[in-house]
Amino acid sequence: MEGMHPFSPTSLVKSPFDPAKGLVRMSWNKLNVFTLATKKQIDVSRRSVFQQKWAAKRELRAYHVPNITESQLLLRHWKSQLPLRQLTAKETENLPPVQALAFGELERRLDVVVFRSHFASSIFEARTAVVQGHVKVNGEKCPYPARRLHPGDMITINPKVVPTLIPKKAEAAAEATEEAVDGASETVASPDASKTEEAKSETSESAAAVAKENSEPTGEPTPEVSTAPDAEPAKATEEAKPSKISQTEILAAKHPNSLRFNALPFMAPWMFTPAYLEVCYNTCSTILLRTPLPQPGAVEIPSPHAPDMHALVYEWYSSIKRSKTKRPPAAEPLVVNGQSVRLKTKFDSIVRARLKNERDVKSKLWAEKDEEERVKAFESKVERAASASASL
Repeated sequence: MEGMHPFSPTSLVKSPFDPAKGLVRMSWNKLNVFTLATKKQIDVSRRSVFQQKWAAKRELRAYHVPNITESQLLLRHWKSQLPLRQLTAKETENLPPVQALAFGELERRLDVVVFRSHFASSIFEARTAVVQGHVKVNGEKCPYPARRLHPGDMITINPKVVPTLIPKKAEAAAEATEEAVDGASETVASPDASKTEEAKSETSESAAAVAKENSEPTGEPTPEVSTAPDAEPAKATEEAKPSKISQTEILAAKHPNSLRFNALPFMAPWMFTPAYLEVCYNTCSTILLRTPLPQPGAVEIPSPHAPDMHALVYEWYSSIKRSKTKRPPAAEPLVVNGQSVRLKTKFDSIVRARLKNERDVKSKLWAEKDEEERVKAFESKVERAASASASL
């Protein structure tokens, strides 16, 4: 902006749709569509493993999780165990990398479901609509965009905040502009219409003169020729034809409070419905059918990036998740015959269980032996007391 200081806070704010960054996001913004159209897959063949994972993480995080931090992603929406299902051998051959479902938990977020249902033009507007209380889950208002939906949950959104639905005032303004455009087109076409009317009048006058000349020698009455334009017969035929009523007009008559759909520019690349959602546009509601699953020859999670990029990101975040997971304290060293031994986990647990049983048996025998010794000591004490009383 002109007159703005180069180091002012406003000048430092960067647009998330800056084409210079080359990051695709969940939005219908025209700059985002331009980035999507000119985007080229990253060539990671000449990079190290760390560089490959970092580049993939940068691209996919900008698209799938632009509105939450990485700590929130790992704490709430990341699972190292991926969803699986039984497949035949033929289907397994065409199965893409299962790591492509790494962001499956994010597809259950409330704001993501709102955007996937085309009820918001971007993931940021979807989050705003949820926070402002325009979205309900199972009939109850839910202002938490991070809420994870379960299969069978239904969300409904206020139609007034859906960008593709025109309110009544805007619809009236649009109709007024259409009428103005039609009137302007008629005024532009009026000189041609006057010329056609003059030509019709000239032809009608010439036809009447010829008929008059032909009727003079014979003495027959000349038929009357109408010099008026042929507008009245055309009107009659138009009135005779039945008027066609469109389906939208019928629905508008049945539902007078309904809103009209208006397609927005640059929304076409995102106008698809995932297989795990059931969207009803008449009621502005969506039902989550299930979580995304692996499918032969396809990836259910919509993404502009290849499945191999998802596999790299899965390895990146899974390693961080494992490092931050609290592990149980280290077990005591395994001692067999007085020597410390390290075995595999399976054999270690077996040997430890056997040694524990042996210790339990020994402790039980020792407890029985101690009990017998206490009983004998008590009996001997009673006998000595009895003998001492008898001697007195």
